[in-house]
Amino acid sequence: MSAASAALSVTGEAVYQAAGRDDLPAVAKLLAAGAPVDYRDSARRTALMFAALGGPTEMLRLLLDHGAEIEARSEEDVTALVMAAQYGNSDAVRVLIERGADVETRSEEGKTPVMWAAASESLDVLIQLLQHGADADATDKEGQTAEMQCEHPGCLDALRNAERMQRWHRRRPLLVWRR
Repeated sequence: MSAASAALSVTGEAVYQAAGRDDLPAVAKLLAAGAPVDYRDSARRTALMFAALGGPTEMLRLLLDHGAEIEARSEEDVTALVMAAQYGNSDAVRVLIERGADVETRSEEGKTPVMWAAASESLDVLIQLLQHGADADATDKEGQTAEMQCEHPGCLDALRNAERMQRWHRRRPLLVWRR
């Protein structure tokens, strides 16, 4: 651990700053010492939101293991999942979905993570969201759909085939009940 990390006081702001630097050892030490995990900056962003933008997925897991609020909203009314989708961070999207993030959450403009993934042309993020039941046909407050915001041929194909993809992922083995 760096000398700067060791000198940090045990505060939520210190956790937030260390997470912003991707300093996993410092965040772990601060959380173990009792620092609050859900400190918010002036724009109401949390360390989890910072971690969702990039960096190691271990940071996301650590913050969530210490009780980070997965559905916390920033001043812009976005969650960590929306931020991960905006930035095309497929690893963060996977972890957040595994931990129960709402794939249908909406930003202030009414945009869903699917819309953000389509707009950023992040095919792998888009497919993950669709596979976990996100609505490909949702509209935002201006009546725009994800398909209207996407130009990438792969994204357009995924959106157009979302229902078929979701049916395939919902399949469960049939159990035969015998008396």
